[in-house]
Amino acid sequence: MLNKIIISLAISLGSCAVPDKVTKETVKEVTSQSYVYEGEQLRVGVIGLVHDHVGWILGREKVGDIEIVGIVEPNLELANRYCKKYGYPIGMVYSTLEEMVGAVQPEAVTAFNMIYDHL
Repeated sequence: MLNKIIISLAISLGSCAVPDKVTKETVKEVTSQSYVYEGEQLRVGVIGLVHDHVGWILGREKVGDIEIVGIVEPNLELANRYCKKYGYPIGMVYSTLEEMVGAVQPEAVTAFNMIYDHL
């Protein structure tokens, strides 16, 4: 079980090395398991697109556990790039958090804005 946790962590982090004692068969077993969510989707707002790892949340709707309901990004060039890449309409992009929350009432938000602005 511990090996599976280590492998899952290594795979999800991407930059982690898988320990030597883990076999290829164990890796194959873990990576072949699929995650299935059967509850209601969580309505999520994304605040900022400046971190290049924002893609994991923008591509997560395919899993079925969340619905991206709004994006806050004042840089329209950046917003257009990500909307085009992940198939979101530019109309769901807002300039401020207050605007987005007032318009779509997300149940949760994620922060991919400048770290200083997380405060």
